[in-house]
Amino acid sequence: MELNELVVPALWVLTAVLVGAVLWTGDGVFRYFLTVKPLVTVVVLGVPLLAWALQSHPLLMLIHISGAFLFVGGHAVSALVAFRLTTETDGARAESLLDLSGYGIVWLHIGLAVLILSGIAAGFVEQSWDQVWIWLAIDVLLAISAYMYWGNSGGRGYNAVRKRLEEGGTAAWDEPETRRLVDRAQALRLTLTGTAALLAITALMVFQPG
Repeated sequence: MELNELVVPALWVLTAVLVGAVLWTGDGVFRYFLTVKPLVTVVVLGVPLLAWALQSHPLLMLIHISGAFLFVGGHAVSALVAFRLTTETDGARAESLLDLSGYGIVWLHIGLAVLILSGIAAGFVEQSWDQVWIWLAIDVLLAISAYMYWGNSGGRGYNAVRKRLEEGGTAAWDEPETRRLVDRAQALRLTLTGTAALLAITALMVFQPG
C-alpha cells in the first residue's frame, strides 16, 4: 500500500474536523454574508462554479489568483490597521480605523471564498484529489481561518473593541481593557500566524509534495 493511500484518508478526517471548527467559530461571518450581502454571496459562489462547468483550467487559475490577491490585500489592510491602533490615542480616529479594517475584512472574506471554491473546482478539473499537497493546503487554510475567527470571538480581538466603542462611545477607547485588546503583541501574533500560513500554502502549491 502506497503512503498516499494511508495519508489522504487521514487528511479527509482532519479536513472534516476543521470544516466543523470554521463553521462553529465563524458562524457570524457566514450569517452576515448570507443575510446582508446575498448578491455578493451569489456572485462569489457562481463564478468558480461557472468556470468548473466550462471545465476551463486557465479560467479557474485566473479566478484562483484573483481571489489570492483580494485575500492578501484585505489581510494587509487589516494588519496595517492593527499596528496603527497600538499607537492611536484618539477614540474617534480609532473608530474610523476599525471601520477601515472592517472593509478590508469584507474583501478578505470575498477573496478567501473565491480562493477556496476555485481551488476545489480546479482539484476536480485536474483530478488531483488523490494528492497529499492539495489536502494539506486546504487544511492549513481552514486551520488558520478557524484560529482567526476564534481570536475575534468571545470578547477577544477587534470585534470586542468595536462592541466596546458602540456601547461606551469613543471615551471607551481610553479604558485599559480596550487598549489591552489592541496591544502590539496581538497585532504581531495575528500578522505572523497569517503570513506563515500563506507562505506554507504557497510552498505546497509550488512544490506539490506527495
